[in-house]
Amino acid sequence: MENNGFARSEGDIPLPTKDTVSPPTENTVDVENASEPRVNAFPVTVELAECVVMKKSDVLRFSKHPSWIRIRTAFQMTVLVGWLALIGGTFSYIATLPRCKVQPELKWWEKTHTYTIYVSSFYDSDGDGVGDIKGIEDKLYHFKEMKAETIVLSSFYKRHASSSRSNPGFELDITDHTDIDHIYGTIVDFDRLLKKAHDAGIKIVIDFIPNQTGDRHRWFTRSRASSDPKTNPFWNFYVWARCDGSHSPPNNWLSVYGNSSWSYDTSRGECYLHQFRQGQPELNMRSDAVQSELERILRFWLDRGVDGFRVINAQYMFEDADLRNEPPSGFCTTPLQSTDYRCLDHIYTTGLPDIYHVVSSWRYVLDEYSRRTGRLRVLMTDADVKDNETVKYYGMSSGNGANLPLNYLLTRLNGECGGTCVHSAINQWMSMLPEGSTSTWLSGSADIMRVASRLSSLYVRGITLLKLLLPGVALTYYGEEIDMVDANRSTLPIFNHAQSPYVHRTPMQWGPGRFAEFMNSTTGSVEDTEPWLPLNEDFPLRNVMTQNKTKASLLTFYTATAKLRQKEAALHAGKLHYALVSENIFSFIREMDGKDRFLIAVNFGNKTSEDDYRVWNRLLPAFASVELTTSRITSLLVGHRVPLTNVRLEPGDGVVFRWPFWR
Repeated sequence: MENNGFARSEGDIPLPTKDTVSPPTENTVDVENASEPRVNAFPVTVELAECVVMKKSDVLRFSKHPSWIRIRTAFQMTVLVGWLALIGGTFSYIATLPRCKVQPELKWWEKTHTYTIYVSSFYDSDGDGVGDIKGIEDKLYHFKEMKAETIVLSSFYKRHASSSRSNPGFELDITDHTDIDHIYGTIVDFDRLLKKAHDAGIKIVIDFIPNQTGDRHRWFTRSRASSDPKTNPFWNFYVWARCDGSHSPPNNWLSVYGNSSWSYDTSRGECYLHQFRQGQPELNMRSDAVQSELERILRFWLDRGVDGFRVINAQYMFEDADLRNEPPSGFCTTPLQSTDYRCLDHIYTTGLPDIYHVVSSWRYVLDEYSRRTGRLRVLMTDADVKDNETVKYYGMSSGNGANLPLNYLLTRLNGECGGTCVHSAINQWMSMLPEGSTSTWLSGSADIMRVASRLSSLYVRGITLLKLLLPGVALTYYGEEIDMVDANRSTLPIFNHAQSPYVHRTPMQWGPGRFAEFMNSTTGSVEDTEPWLPLNEDFPLRNVMTQNKTKASLLTFYTATAKLRQKEAALHAGKLHYALVSENIFSFIREMDGKDRFLIAVNFGNKTSEDDYRVWNRLLPAFASVELTTSRITSLLVGHRVPLTNVRLEPGDGVVFRWPFWR
């Protein structure tokens, strides 16, 4: 019978014969020694069936057998179901994982690096000794290099000719809010600057001064003519009060610069209020006519294309309608100090609730333009007040106040404020910030001591890291990027009084050449013209040109930090978490789902600190890469991967670590 490859039945197997029986082998059963009953007396030899290879035709024939089809189908279904279960389980697992949160797209003003300019001192394009609008246009490249997407211009409004030429710093002596003072250029110059800035991707915000005008303004000229509302529509444009026969002021209010804030006007026979200089009368913000004029001014500049306004001296906009005396502050202890502004607690001349309502009305105007033109506009308020007062400018209830009230917290840090102190100040501010609001961070302005003078250059880079890498908008006051310091007060023959802000406003130091190359040497009579304020003597070393060529300079570090902020979403839009905080160290984490994470640490103390950062926050990795550093310690070189369990920082040192996102 033909062998088909399967086992044969017993009928197919031939019986053994004498010729086929083999001698006993290992398979022979020993009958006598067997423990089991005798089964067969013959020795048994097992014959293995010959292995026969199946032909292709045999395989095909048997593969079509119904039983094999059922077996094969069952196996295939088992494999298929297994794969589907595996795929389904994988997708199910992925679906149950916490998803990366979709971050809302920030508005341009919520993440911008802003550069604030004191126009008179930035760059003089025509060689007359005073900075101008054309000079700002000439330096647009500097903002691009600094990764500053927004510039804020100090007041450039038209003033009386004698005021603008002799005192370029008296920017509050305004005679026309809708024109450019000739010392700065023309409205055509401004329009050209606006266009070129926008072409370069730079926004322009301008100062708005609603509190006062100059005493040569046509409004004041009309207002002082008569107090009769029937004949004089400008009678209440300013804050007037009756004085007695000796011209004594109506109350004890003091000017910011000392002495009474009231001056007698012989034309009207009344006293007018000036919270600053005598030639800067206060507008009456309770007048509907004044409010209408101020809105007209806003619309004039919005129509020209400006991107927003910074409301200057916002805290002084309203005064007590009943003109009540202000209580003593306890600061002054002798009669000689009685005219010092600090002698009084200014509860009736600053921070009145009416301020926040008028700010809200201006925000409404800007929002209207934003909707109508499709270009977002921003409203900033500049008021150097306590933190709990600053947050009120965001809006009293509905958050419809200023977009960006300027936060002066960093300007109040001094050399004795270590890591714990810095953390306490920042945490207090962040906890007061209304939900959904954007913080601001500035370290200097035209009216306060420069950071390099206040803290010394040792801590300037640490402050730079905070300002640029904390959540919110960073503001750089011109010259901070090259470590400019305040002028020596004795070098200012004019404006040399104790409260003079001009020590913070000296000309920008562009190069090591004559007058720090503040003045354009190709125009004007440079040989017999000097800058409107004396330059700092350190300009040969502290200038843009020299620092641009030096890898270890503050300008190089400043620019690198600004670039990192602009590039990394976690740094301009991510969440904030505090890390190690000690007597010396303040550190924090910036993170965003799906993005690299960053740890920023600064030693604000006066001692070297070696710390294990993972002890304070177990979410930190064991190792991280050094992204930026102010330290000269070889273990913290940029690009090196270092353990976070032992980080050493000298006083003033700061470092930025990076590590990849993981779940």
